[in-house]
Amino acid sequence: MERETSSAMEEQRIGSDQVAQTLSEMKQTTELVNAAAQELADDSSRLNQAITDLKECSERVRREMDAIMGDTLAMNATFEEVAELKKYNSEIFKSVSTQVGRFIL
Repeated sequence: MERETSSAMEEQRIGSDQVAQTLSEMKQTTELVNAAAQELADDSSRLNQAITDLKECSERVRREMDAIMGDTLAMNATFEEVAELKKYNSEIFKSVSTQVGRFIL
């Protein structure tokens, strides 16, 4: 009976050691999962910031493009005015030339 008790106690010790080893492995796995989760959260935060920065940059580019479009339209209007003034000045120059020509004859 003593040998049976001793054998049962040995089996219990082996079982306890196996449980302790399994708990230790579970703890290590949990720590790895926690570290990976933190890294994922950090990466997600950085990605979110990058997306926000990209959105702000895109909005600035859109505003600048709108300003360029406005400036282009203003330049086109100015060119049209210059063309009209050139035409008007040509007509005045012709008229003055005609008047001067009358005095020369």
